[in-house]
This record gives sequence, C-alpha cells and structure tokens, in this order.
Amino acid sequence: MLFNLDENNNSSNLSDAENSEAMKKFYSELNANSELKNLLNNPNPSQEDFLKAQQILNKQREVNPTPQFVIKTNSLKKVDNYPKGLKIFINVCSSHEIPSPPLVTDDELRKALHAEDNVTYKVPLSLTGPRADLDKGGKACLVFEACVNSIVTKKAFEDEDYKLFIIELCIEWVEEKHKFELNREFSIPKMKSKGKLGVHLVNRPKKPYIAEVEELQKNAFSNVSSKDEKAALAKPQYKIIHKGEKKCSIEVQLPKMVNIKDSILEFESNTILFKQKSFYLLELIDFLEFNIVAVNGTFDLGKRILIIEIN
Repeated sequence: MLFNLDENNNSSNLSDAENSEAMKKFYSELNANSELKNLLNNPNPSQEDFLKAQQILNKQREVNPTPQFVIKTNSLKKVDNYPKGLKIFINVCSSHEIPSPPLVTDDELRKALHAEDNVTYKVPLSLTGPRADLDKGGKACLVFEACVNSIVTKKAFEDEDYKLFIIELCIEWVEEKHKFELNREFSIPKMKSKGKLGVHLVNRPKKPYIAEVEELQKNAFSNVSSKDEKAALAKPQYKIIHKGEKKCSIEVQLPKMVNIKDSILEFESNTILFKQKSFYLLELIDFLEFNIVAVNGTFDLGKRILIIEIN
C-alpha cells in the first residue's frame, strides 16, 4: 500500500529485479524527507495523508551528490537515546542542482565570514540523517550528509576561511535540526565520505528552466517582467576566454556598478543569464559546445568587472 502512491505506477508489470530497485529508490526518497516519512509511517493513513505524500513527491526531485570531505566531531550532551561523547560524522557533499549562494564581492564575503553587522550571506544546504554506522574501532556513531552547491565546495578547497565557515554552517544545521550540541574541536579525516552517500530530495523549480529558456528565445527571462524593462537595461560588453575543452571564463564590463546588490546570475545547460535590475542584462543562449556543470561569479570592484568562471 505504501508504494502505490502514483496512480500511474506499473510495478505489477516489472520484473523482480526492477521491483526491488524501485523499492530501494522509494525508501531512499522516503528516508531523505522527514515529513514524507512521518506521513507514511502512520499505521492508519488517511486519503488526505496519501494525497499530501503524493504532493511532496511531485514537488521534489532526486539529487545524487558528489562526496567532497568529512567533518568528524562528537556530541557534548546526551540527546534522547544518543549518549554524550557519541562520534558524529558529517559528509559534506555537492551537486550543481542545489541552489548556489548569492553573488557577492570579495569584500562583502570577507565581512560575512567575519560575522560583521548588517552583512548576510546565506548558503543553501540540504541536510539528511542521522544514519547509524560504526567507527573504525567498531563503536556506534552517527552520520549526517550536508549537500551544497558545487561552487561552494570548490571555493572551500581554495579558501581556508571559507571552508571553516562552511564547516561551522554544517555543524549548526545538525544542532538546529536534531537538537545536538556538538564539539567545535573537529577533525577532517582523510576520506571523502563516511559510508555511501544517499539521495537528497530538493524542491523542483516552479517552472522547468529549460521551458524558460525556450521562452527566452522569443521573449525574455522570467526575471525580466516586460519588454520595456528589458529595453531599459543595457547589454554590457563581455569577453569569453576559453581555458580548455570544457572550461572558460567570461569577463563582463560593468562600469556603472558600485556593488553587486540586486544582481542575479543563473545558468542551465549552455545558457547564462546575468541581470542587475537597474543597469544591465546579459543573456548568452546556447553559446557553448558543452553543458555547464558549475558557475562561480566574482565582482572586481576596482576594475568594475564581473568574472564568471564556467566548468
């Protein structure tokens, strides 16, 4: 009964192996979503429960992240049945399907990293777990997974302060979501993940981006509300620099900009959109011979240049 959420489910026509794989996929999705899990663990689910579960599944898509590094720490107090001193592992992983953080200047980022007043910098993160496991000594431990955009982990490997910021963010998420108090004396084991990574469920965009791109070729991106607004925004000068088979950068001249506020940088497939609501709109559609996996934007305030790194 739990599996027959989709009225178009054809599981009765599948082989045993296909049914087994479908069930694994379903329970993977189930464990990645606590609200869905609570709905379906109800021993006497109502029709309303099933409809809500179906709605959750329809609104989300499956993400298979890439392992990056592991945070190892321990709990400072007993929580439910978990004892004080329990080892906690957080698998930090990435996917380009997780939303990227806002575009900021290096100066704004430094202020955010040092927690200066009136500076906010939010990093979207998908957290799953806890999952029971054993440490190398055979003792019980818990494993969580924190998935961020690929841009975030790339920058973390390049910038130690940024990496510490992301580590603190992951620890805070585990504490907030699961009421743990974790030790800030952590270590980074020499492994990319503790155990095999699971599936993450992220919300689907309200409108498929590829459909948006098709509309763009006739009209404009959804962020541009009218032809008049589009006409009012200047197309900035830019230069594409190829750096290899599937890497390039774009240098965009933005002489009117004094900061990066109210700016949007989006990508999909081989399409890039940059918009600053007061001055500029740059649309590059189908301009590459490869699909974009990750994009990182840096604004050089001194030169008034936006550098978009693509790979």
